[in-house]
Amino acid sequence: MKNLLRTKILGQDHVFESLVNYIKIGEANLAPDNEPKGVFLFTGPTGTGKTETAKVLAQVLKKKLLRFDMSEYKNSEKFLRDLTTKLNEDSQGIILLDEIEKGNMEIFDYFLQILSEARITHNQKVYDLSKHYIIMTSNIGSKNIMGQDNFAIARRIVERLVKSHFRPEFLGRIRRDCQICFKPLEYEVMQQIVKQKVEAEILRLQEKGFLLEYDKSILPFLMNEGVNPEFGARPVVQTIQKYIALAIIKTNKNSGLLTLIDNQFILA
Repeated sequence: MKNLLRTKILGQDHVFESLVNYIKIGEANLAPDNEPKGVFLFTGPTGTGKTETAKVLAQVLKKKLLRFDMSEYKNSEKFLRDLTTKLNEDSQGIILLDEIEKGNMEIFDYFLQILSEARITHNQKVYDLSKHYIIMTSNIGSKNIMGQDNFAIARRIVERLVKSHFRPEFLGRIRRDCQICFKPLEYEVMQQIVKQKVEAEILRLQEKGFLLEYDKSILPFLMNEGVNPEFGARPVVQTIQKYIALAIIKTNKNSGLLTLIDNQFILA
């Protein structure tokens, strides 16, 4: 599991020791009976792999991912309704709460019960979460650590800001080594990610009948066009998809070599 995570989530090797240890505890049914199988808080800059890690874990564990964009929940009732609807459909899985700091603060009152008792009551019905993992992501402190080369300092900045935002009784229910800060992506890591995402897009299009290869000359071009330090790796995928699609449309070909000629991205 650890090796697979390393190949999928680049530049974050420090994350996987604690994460995999607690996943193993959960899968061995050794987690406390009154708690979810595992509870994690992923912090750090956007686009560094927090959400992707949850997706990869769901694939590895063959569990359904129940994802909630917390910015959509400005009142707790809507969140509880959506959560319990999905819990009715799935007795186990990974609950992903993306950008949890953007949710209504009343929601955290319910999470005190979820994290300490592995259950939640809604409309007089009790829901059991003891077979679920809960992963929360937060971008708190992202802008404060942009350009910070010392990760130890960056992590302390994020931890301080997280403590100032969330209530102590909430953070106190998440084990200290399950509060994991992701690193800002280094340039060399971004180069690897661009290569990885190009190859993933070529495989995706292969399933649609397009047989593509690529020349290494396109990688620096895509780095320049798609990498934004403020948003991490996320814009890279959109950039790759756009340029490959436009190259196919311009040439009206379903096979060929993706390359760069006269600073133009083409399918030759």
